[in-house]
Amino acid sequence: MGTQPVVQMGGKLVLTDPVFSPRCSSISFAGPRRYTSPGCTIDDLASSGVTFDVCVISHDHYDHLDVKSVSKLSGLGVVKTWCVPEGTKGVLTKAGVMDEDVKEMVWWEEVDLDDGLKVICCPAQHWCCRKPWDCNSRLWATWVVKHPPSSSSFFFGGDTGYPSTFPLFKQIGDLHGPFSVSAIPIGAYHPRWFMSPAHTDPLNAVDIHRDVRSVTSVGIHWGTFLLADECWDEPVRELEKHTKEGWEEFYALRIGEGVCSGVKDFDWRGNFKDLLAQ
Repeated sequence: MGTQPVVQMGGKLVLTDPVFSPRCSSISFAGPRRYTSPGCTIDDLASSGVTFDVCVISHDHYDHLDVKSVSKLSGLGVVKTWCVPEGTKGVLTKAGVMDEDVKEMVWWEEVDLDDGLKVICCPAQHWCCRKPWDCNSRLWATWVVKHPPSSSSFFFGGDTGYPSTFPLFKQIGDLHGPFSVSAIPIGAYHPRWFMSPAHTDPLNAVDIHRDVRSVTSVGIHWGTFLLADECWDEPVRELEKHTKEGWEEFYALRIGEGVCSGVKDFDWRGNFKDLLAQ
């Protein structure tokens, strides 16, 4: 579920949870359909010569792990290395990714890639399932990517709830923060009695932003598929409310829009102005 970011760190490119398909479903003719198009196509990426140094996958749900996108990205050589939680490697290799191109990791495991990137698998409060019989047979994760030569660091929140008693994200911040930029989920959170164990709301997202000590954060997990009861634009309206003091650098971006860490560019309505006018 979008909008999932691409991050540039010292000339290196990081891709997260790529979903380019029109539906997030196990079948092509049913399931949630996206109501906003991707910022570009996989063919656009390939024809432009873009190569991602690493792609991190947070977990196996269909709105985060889209095998058609993975297969095409791999087939066109757009991704060098894939980092996935324990148990997920087989999903990628079945989609055509070469075994040696996948790093399968457990929480707190670290790997140094040849291109100067350090990738760290971190915990999340979530769950996994692709079939009725494989619930929680794979791990779920958040990710830290560091580029020591440029002193840049990135936290990818993937899909997570906010623990009410355990300081999970403060722990991540203490161990690996502060972060130059973070991508934190803000959508698919109503009704709270059902969604709160697995999905943060905008207020939780601001808490994570503070806990991990992020300089700049962007809201993800909204604006693509309708998977919960809140209105499609509520997450960004609530995010704006919780950051209204102005000192929080936490933004919702238009699809295809960018932001530099420490530089504000917050005008989410531009992406949806035609919908808002209806």
